[in-house]
Amino acid sequence: MENFSSYFKEIDKKTSEIPENNLLFWGSWFCESLYQKCKNHIQVFLTDEEVSLINEIISYLWNLVDEKEQIDRSKIDLWRQQLYEIDETYYFDETDCHQKEMFELIVSLDEILIYCQSGERGFEFRVSQSIINVIDIMLQDEDKDILSKEGFQDALVQNEIKAQFEMISLLKEKKLTSEFKHWLRK
Repeated sequence: MENFSSYFKEIDKKTSEIPENNLLFWGSWFCESLYQKCKNHIQVFLTDEEVSLINEIISYLWNLVDEKEQIDRSKIDLWRQQLYEIDETYYFDETDCHQKEMFELIVSLDEILIYCQSGERGFEFRVSQSIINVIDIMLQDEDKDILSKEGFQDALVQNEIKAQFEMISLLKEKKLTSEFKHWLRK
């Protein structure tokens, strides 16, 4: 892949090929990675209750992936409202990579919960951009830009893109469970 535009087009196409039975895995995989990136500093910005809420939602999503729980619309409605309140309460500085991780995590969790409610595809492409968006902020701290050739060729960008396409290939082959939640992520 030579530039961000070609990646953008290809990931849009490929995410639409993810089988329905693996869509929750795809979204949860991104949320898990975002949470792992911000777990050491999330309590600096959020209350213990808010962190607990995020953990509870992520656990619930993995339980859905593993078919240990059913979709509970009232629980999802409540969680979406609580996520909205977090987003409204805090002004996340999207130029700070730590705060950008938390912002992307909250937005991604909400996107997946909307999917759980509606059953309509659409979140899978948007969620795929979450980690790329965080990496872009990291690159900007180094005076690089993901839209430039140099920024796009950065190892962080290329490793993330490779992981995404490899995961899509896996998801097309078989149903994955939470035991693969750290697969292709460091």
